[in-house]
Amino acid sequence: MKRIILAFGFVSLVFTFQNCQQNPGAQSTSSGGGVETKSVPLISDQSLEAMTYYISPTNSKAVTRAELDSTQRPQAPRELLLNLRNGVVMVQNDSTRYCITDSEKSELQQILKQASLCQSQAAAGQLCNLSYVSPYAVMHFANEDIALGEARSSCEKVDLCDAYPDLIKGFFASIARNLSARVCQ
Repeated sequence: MKRIILAFGFVSLVFTFQNCQQNPGAQSTSSGGGVETKSVPLISDQSLEAMTYYISPTNSKAVTRAELDSTQRPQAPRELLLNLRNGVVMVQNDSTRYCITDSEKSELQQILKQASLCQSQAAAGQLCNLSYVSPYAVMHFANEDIALGEARSSCEKVDLCDAYPDLIKGFFASIARNLSARVCQ
């Protein structure tokens, strides 16, 4: 009787684990680590109305659990809101209106015309770490907002492709450095 129970247990165990192996014919068209990235032109028939840029010492940095639990909370980011129609920059908690020049406005528009938007997503069946990275900027279109640099997991990120994130960050950093000289007349 013991042999019958032992044989039944062994057969049950074999049948239970028979489908654990991955199918060798299933290939992912992923670009590395099972993450698929697609690039789409940024400027379409929609017009960009405004951009919000976040100035923070921890800009585009993942926040760790230790930082969240610490008694010293990270400093809240300052926001610069640039209206691309009139070139007016508003700063969070500041009622002063700042202006950019027409050449700066056209410089930003030129950068955005050349840029593409890269969206990465996990391939089917890919496991991703749960982590969040705050956006460094948000593009405001008439019907949608696109958060640049935002990552909702280790596999899912939306940002400009190639070197364009650095160009946008540099553009807004130059505006932020000279805000006092940019008060609108």
